[in-house]
Parts: sequence; C-alpha cells; structure tokens
Amino acid sequence: MLRSRFFFLLLMTTLVGCAVAPEPALFGNSQAVCEKRLFTYYEDVEQERDFKLPYHQDGRFPHLAFDRFSTSLASELDHPSAQAQWLTYVSQKGKLQLETALALMPINPAEHELMMQCQELLFKESINNPRFWNELKNTPPTVPTSYEHWKRVLGAYPVASLVAKGQIEDEQERIKADFGRPLTQPFRYGEAPLTHGTE
Repeated sequence: MLRSRFFFLLLMTTLVGCAVAPEPALFGNSQAVCEKRLFTYYEDVEQERDFKLPYHQDGRFPHLAFDRFSTSLASELDHPSAQAQWLTYVSQKGKLQLETALALMPINPAEHELMMQCQELLFKESINNPRFWNELKNTPPTVPTSYEHWKRVLGAYPVASLVAKGQIEDEQERIKADFGRPLTQPFRYGEAPLTHGTE
C-alpha cells in the first residue's frame, strides 16, 4: 500500500513538473532580467491592446520583431555576416515594434527608458549567443497567415480563372499592339516639344 502511494506521488510530481516547466531563457544574469521585462510587457500589451502592432512578435525573442521577409531567411543563416545582417534587420523591427507599443500603451518614463535599453542590450548579446542561434535554427519564427488553400480549391477561383483567362489574353494583345505602333510625333531628348499653331 505504501509502495503504491509512493509511486503515485512520484508519477504526479513528474507530470506536474512537465506541465509547469518554464520556457528556457536564452540569456543569463542581467540579460535575463531584460528578457523577462520585455516578455512581460508584451504579454500585457497582448491582453490589453485594441490596436495592431506593425510586426509579428515571438515570445522567445521579445527584443525582436518579424515580417515575412525575415522569417523566410531564418533557416539560411549559416555565415556570421548573414547572421549579423539578419539580426540587425529584425532588431530594427523590434525597436520600431517597441516604440509603437510604448506610444500606444504608455508606461512611466523611467520604465520606458529601461525597456529601450533592454531591447538594445539583448540585440548586442544575441550576436555571439549560441543558445539564441540554436533556438532560432531548431524552431524558426513564423508569421501566421489567414490564407487558406482549401478555399482556393473549393471556392470560385477555378471558375473565375477560366472566365478571366480570355479577357486577360485579349488585354495583353492590345497592350502589345500599342507598344509596336509608331509615334505620331517622335520625341528627341533636349528638344522642346512642338506646339500646334506655331512655326
């Protein structure tokens, strides 16, 4: 009886430990404080905001922000120069994202300044941080899309494309014919255009 209770408690402790395991921090010491500060602020923004932020946020990298261009390159960063360029780009987006959020959901001036300093500090600490690059490589950020392929397949696209195809081809032929037509009044650079009624 005692043994079965012991195993039950051990199992429950393990399961609870798995359920509440925190996300791994990518930074140590003072940088971790900054990481947590930015992460918490963006969590508050997400719960309270009634405005749209310009870029996508990934909670693992609270000092950065992403667009489709940057996420498309995230898996191709094999060289230090490419990493530095990419990191500078997403850090600039992160700075703009933070400035926008702080303007729309203000905090006290001292905390505001701390946030901006944290964003800059984490950017500088990321470039030579193997944990940062491993996390990025193993699970790159993605920008969610509302595009749904099944709507294209089952929707009006196949029918509409057949209807539009002939009209598009006719318009292309008309444009090509216009390009081949000689000019009624050839123009040469440096000459003033002729006006009707003057010699």
